[in-house]
Amino acid sequence: MFHLINKLLHKYYSKKWKTKTVRPLNNEKYRLFQQNGEGLYYINFHGDDDNKISKAISAFSHGLSHSFIVLYTEDASRYFSKTEMMLIEDKYRKYYGTNDNFLNTKIWVLGSADNNGINYLNYSTYQDRKQSIRKVKLVLPLQQFICKWLVRPQIMNAYYDFVGLFLWGIKVESKKDLFCSELVYKCFDTIGIKVAKHNKPSPWDIEQCNKDWLVFSNL
Repeated sequence: MFHLINKLLHKYYSKKWKTKTVRPLNNEKYRLFQQNGEGLYYINFHGDDDNKISKAISAFSHGLSHSFIVLYTEDASRYFSKTEMMLIEDKYRKYYGTNDNFLNTKIWVLGSADNNGINYLNYSTYQDRKQSIRKVKLVLPLQQFICKWLVRPQIMNAYYDFVGLFLWGIKVESKKDLFCSELVYKCFDTIGIKVAKHNKPSPWDIEQCNKDWLVFSNL
């Protein structure tokens, strides 16, 4: 039943979806990732006052509303097969509605759980939001494993877990669908890394852990 509710809400929000504009990557943020090196990071964001979902999450998450994983690399082919890159490109095109060279992306958002589903995009869209950035230090094979885990059909085609969000306090959820911080938690939990103290975290719960991994914060 919960999955069906999420599916219906997904259809509603997908019809209302308006494509975003690709923004150039801020040089300051680009240098930040260059200095900290290629690999996987996860980021928590301050709430967006123009978004109803964001406001709802912020209300129980101390002003934080969103979390996602990013990959910084100058060569995405080290992490994804040609088929996987085609799947990412399809998601990218739907998010931006553009024919630009998506391979110019240097910092890849690997699954932003939004009201229209799981999106794959350029971090530059979020670069000016208040945020904290943590780097996860992993050997290359584990980074590749995580990246491939995030482009599996079960993740790419999941719906946003509206039920899990609005009934978060009593831990009711859909088993098939995901909200943003839950996706971050589940992803790293596959290799035994904990990013929060429990498996249904809010962005604030994630923010309270692994503070020694921070490479940037203006929260």
